[in-house]
Amino acid sequence: MLNFIYAIQSDQSGGTFGDTFGAANALFSGTALLMLVLAVSLQREELEEVRKERNDTRKLLEGQEELNELQKEALERQNFTQTFNSLLNSALQEKNRLAIRPVVDGRLGQSEYSSSSFFCASLLEKVSAGVRTELILQDSINKLANKNFFYVCMLVHLTNLVDRNNEAEDMASLLRSLFDEECAYCLAWYIVKSTILNEKNDHLLVVFSAFEMIEMLDDEALNGFLKTRPEYAELA
Repeated sequence: MLNFIYAIQSDQSGGTFGDTFGAANALFSGTALLMLVLAVSLQREELEEVRKERNDTRKLLEGQEELNELQKEALERQNFTQTFNSLLNSALQEKNRLAIRPVVDGRLGQSEYSSSSFFCASLLEKVSAGVRTELILQDSINKLANKNFFYVCMLVHLTNLVDRNNEAEDMASLLRSLFDEECAYCLAWYIVKSTILNEKNDHLLVVFSAFEMIEMLDDEALNGFLKTRPEYAELA
């Protein structure tokens, strides 16, 4: 305004009058440049903050993924333990039921567990003696031959379950103690029977070999087993 008043009162031409506003133009131009530099600086700081927040978010997500993985592993272990304990309890209840010894004429008789094992051993001996297969299979229809089948299959299933878990060595040791001599005779006969009938018996064979149950068989039963499965002679 001072420049304008001075220009009016002074005796100046139009061009000279316009030139008197050059300083104001320079001032506004400089101010605009300064504001532009300030805006760029503020934008750079804002982008830096966004970058930091993004990095923090990525680290948080990575930590969350690790936590989720740990939770998943813990849940899988918990589910495995619960499943194993449930199946083991069922197997032991079945074993206790089979192991009950009835009282006959005031004397303890043989349990179903032992009787079934002896019957399976007799069937293996018939195979060793060369009795015709159809006659042996006819004898095996006797319910006594299959009394222990459910229990033995539960043990085999538990063993397969433990084999798929690398951190279950103590459970494997527990299962090994349950495969006794009676169980060995039954398992050997079930393998022979399924072989004769051309049924799949891979799981039975894996457990039978892993626990070296072939060493629990007597000579006659062993000969009957090897007569059907000669490839296992090296384990005898």
